[in-house]
Amino acid sequence: MKKMICLLLISVMVLGLCSCSLFDLAQLDLPKMDVPETEQPPVEPVNKRITLNTYEITLFPGDTATLLGELELESTLKWKSSNEAIALVNSNGVITAAAPGVTNITCYADGADEAICTVTVKEKETIPSQSTTTQPQTETTYDDSGDFIFPHSSSAYLTEEEISATLSTLDRDSPTGNYAQDAINEIYARNGYVFQKKHTASYYHSQPWYTPNENFSTAHFNEYEKKNIQLLQKFS
Repeated sequence: MKKMICLLLISVMVLGLCSCSLFDLAQLDLPKMDVPETEQPPVEPVNKRITLNTYEITLFPGDTATLLGELELESTLKWKSSNEAIALVNSNGVITAAAPGVTNITCYADGADEAICTVTVKEKETIPSQSTTTQPQTETTYDDSGDFIFPHSSSAYLTEEEISATLSTLDRDSPTGNYAQDAINEIYARNGYVFQKKHTASYYHSQPWYTPNENFSTAHFNEYEKKNIQLLQKFS
């Protein structure tokens, strides 16, 4: 009987201890584990800048050059010239030089920053523009009575047909060995250009209408002369 009572007391005590342990565990203030939030990769900004293959071009009248543009955006590249009298540009970025001067070719697209290429069109110098004489400046006059290939090249526009027909029938001494170049030189000589090559200089000094001018400048050419020189350069 005593053994039974002892066993019963032991059981009650064990149950009491277990209950207390569970209760104490429930009351413990355990630290909470931080669960990291899912991180999203950073979004790279889209480059809106147009990149050109070149930003400066120098051409002569009649020359062409091609501009290439790159853009990350899915947008069509477009082209425009700030002065089409100097240089033109088509939808493919092909530039055609028209006349001496400076203009900007702009590449643009929807949602993108513009890119600009500066185009310089230079007059095609077939003769050095260096002067060595010390004679005073004189007013330019046009004498059509001399021994000219094209007597009116300073006072009227030439045509390709006229140039071709005239050059094909010439039979005369050529200071340069090229009749088209001689015709260009005539225009320079009318304006007093001082030739550096001995044979060419000797020829023009023998012409009664030729007057050297130390202040020679291509800026003194009139519109007929500018256009005729450009046209004659195609034959030289």
